[in-house]
Amino acid sequence: MCALKRFALCLSMLVSVFVVGGCRTLQNEMVSAETAYQQAMYDDALVWLAHLDDQVEHMTARERVRFLYLRGMTAYRVTNTHDALYYLSLVREEVALDPGRSLPDTWQRTMEHTLSQLESGPSGAGSSSGELVGEPLGESLGESPGESS
Repeated sequence: MCALKRFALCLSMLVSVFVVGGCRTLQNEMVSAETAYQQAMYDDALVWLAHLDDQVEHMTARERVRFLYLRGMTAYRVTNTHDALYYLSLVREEVALDPGRSLPDTWQRTMEHTLSQLESGPSGAGSSSGELVGEPLGESLGESPGESS
């Protein structure tokens, strides 16, 4: 019986290590994607974000909103207007359903401005460079959605 208890204890500790390690990996990958986005390395950001697509169901509500925002804005920056509209519309819906999932003020303004451009049709789909007035590229990495700088 004692051996069975030890086995159960070891198994639960092993599972805990994988769960905690998985959370850390998700957070690290999200930071890497955000860093690439903020450094205007949009192709690199897309690689990180595409990898995170499979992990959306493991994200908290705030992480999911942050992910969707970065996915949409990165798509916009590389002039993939279809994906940009899709992901940013999902952000808008998530925030509308639960204001606790809000974005930092600068991200919220940028999202609203970008969505208005995307929804206005082909002429408003952004410049070829994907530049947007009003979004500082040096937004705080440590800022979590719901906080503003």
